[in-house]
Amino acid sequence: MGCLINVGSSKCLEIWNLVFIQYNAKLDGSFEKLSKRHVDTGMGFERVAGIMASSDNFRNFLKLPSNYNSGLFSYIFAELESLSGLKYTGNVSSSRSCMSDIEKVDFYFRAIADHARALTFGIADGILPGNEGRNYVLRRILRRAVLFGKKMGLPSGFFAKLSEVVVGKMGAVFNQLIDNKAIISDALKVEEYAFDRVIDRGIKELDSICGHNKNGVISGEDIFLLYDTYGFPIDLTKLIAEEKGLVVDMEAAEREMDMQRQRARSAQKKTSIAVASSPKESTPFLGYSLNKNEKFFAEVVDTIEDKDNCFVVLNKTPFFAEMGGEVGDTGVLYINGKSIKILDSIRDESELVLHKLLKNINLKSGDEVECVVDSDRRKAIQRNHTATHLLHFALRDIVGKHVKQAGSLVDDEKLRFDFNHFSPLSDGQLHDIEYLVNRCILEDLVVKCEVMPFLEKPVNCIAFFDEKYGETVRVVTIGDVSCELCGGCHVTGTGEIGFFKILTESAISAGVRRIEAISGFTAFRFVEKVTSDLRSISEKLSCSIDMVSENFIKIFERNASMERQLKAMKNSQNEAMANVLAGNYSMKSDLKFILDIIDIESSSDIKSLALLLSKKLCDGFWLVLCGKMPDRSGIVLVSCSKKARINGIKANIVLKKISEKFDIKGGGNEELAMGGVKHSDLFKEKLEALKNL
Repeated sequence: MGCLINVGSSKCLEIWNLVFIQYNAKLDGSFEKLSKRHVDTGMGFERVAGIMASSDNFRNFLKLPSNYNSGLFSYIFAELESLSGLKYTGNVSSSRSCMSDIEKVDFYFRAIADHARALTFGIADGILPGNEGRNYVLRRILRRAVLFGKKMGLPSGFFAKLSEVVVGKMGAVFNQLIDNKAIISDALKVEEYAFDRVIDRGIKELDSICGHNKNGVISGEDIFLLYDTYGFPIDLTKLIAEEKGLVVDMEAAEREMDMQRQRARSAQKKTSIAVASSPKESTPFLGYSLNKNEKFFAEVVDTIEDKDNCFVVLNKTPFFAEMGGEVGDTGVLYINGKSIKILDSIRDESELVLHKLLKNINLKSGDEVECVVDSDRRKAIQRNHTATHLLHFALRDIVGKHVKQAGSLVDDEKLRFDFNHFSPLSDGQLHDIEYLVNRCILEDLVVKCEVMPFLEKPVNCIAFFDEKYGETVRVVTIGDVSCELCGGCHVTGTGEIGFFKILTESAISAGVRRIEAISGFTAFRFVEKVTSDLRSISEKLSCSIDMVSENFIKIFERNASMERQLKAMKNSQNEAMANVLAGNYSMKSDLKFILDIIDIESSSDIKSLALLLSKKLCDGFWLVLCGKMPDRSGIVLVSCSKKARINGIKANIVLKKISEKFDIKGGGNEELAMGGVKHSDLFKEKLEALKNL
């Protein structure tokens, strides 16, 4: 049996291996003993179950061992057989590039079943398919499974059905599957639907590329075209190409990607700041708590100037520098009775705080300045930042624990919060979120900010998987509702926020949504403006504010009814006019010809009339309608039937000829063309010229 080990034989399957966890490898290459040492077997549950099923509980070893022989997968195979009408036979190919049709089907069965379990458990643990990190891993394996499903002829939406089967089988043991059943199903439906549209367009284009391929290589330009124009993932292009026996030029594709990144970077407007003589150390920030009664003095370390910017570096600062979505502070520096306005505070790569000035008034290294932060603006920023944490809490409570921050912006006017979710929030959800945040504000919960070792942070503290944290972190706790790692500025109690109001909820990319909201005085001014507008409308409607909505709906419905009546009258008038025109045609070039001047109110009127005439005249006609608008401008429409076009009379050519008589701006195709003129009074003057066209 030893000859089968480590040679890739399908007859040999590792059931476990031993890992002796004993030493810590140091940077200098030496090893030190760990305080606690143990042995890890690395034995997986699926592996043991697969071997037991393959060997009939270790009684018969004639069958090839496989993880997929156990009941952990057979129920998914049964569902796939029902959906596809195909049968799983357990064939395993020795080569991916030389699989028979039966071996391909069995491979698709195994891959889809494996991916269905991975995605179901992943989403239940709070990871949604997305564009970055582990979220993108889920998106990739879902798309791979959907692609295999299409090759098996599975119907759209099949993957969400498989997840329901997994939840039904495994939910009794893994409770999180039951708790998140609806989220799992909805997320997969949305993601699969979105990818269906991408893949249908991409596969059609890829098939065309492969069909015209003569050298057996898909170029980097084609790979990039599929990705950039159709959104078709590069790894799927590679997968499909390999199945067709084609080679993909990944090096050229990567070059194309690099060129795109360079174009994107060059399109971004960036400020380049070089600090020549400043120290390597970061600028100490000492401004979390502002006290108006205490003056803050600092020493100038360096100044930086270029043609666009002027910055000053201090040895310490009360100005918060832009970080973590929170904008930088503004304020004033005082020196020798003069004031210097601070326009912004930013942070460079070495963690120096750069205070942006309008211009340098001869500050030099060693000068002592008094620093005064714009406290009203800072307080507004703090209100919005703490409100952002409450919004995050409310989203996770109302929408689901899978919600994760995907970006934010906090300034003195508003807050913006991006989060992972797969569908729009309902009006009811938005109402519940607003209510929960405002309830937390009214309860005036205590906000605590503590610095502690990362490993000692509370168990319930939210830390993001993709973020890198130092040995010490700042933990912001709001009552018993929120606990997050955060380096920003906050209120001391939620009551300071005053009031919270959501303005918009929208999608910014697949699987990522955005809420924009306001708090404090900005929210007060917003409500004040809305109330004032409602009061003004209520006066015009002669009703109370609480009756505005009901009265508006009545007016809207009445107007809609009147519009329907007007449309019916206009249709009747057009019908009558079409009958008159259709009865007054002349013959020109052996075709029915109509030339007339009519009064219209919009371009849609003349189009409707032309459509009615085409139905009444059937084939063998061409017509020129000159429409006079109420503002004395005009529209010329030319329509040519199929027979007219065959005989060489084409609408766009006729319109071009007419434009020689009028200053027409417009165009069209051979069947229909139209353009506008500034003065419709010219129609009558040049009617004879048009007849002789």
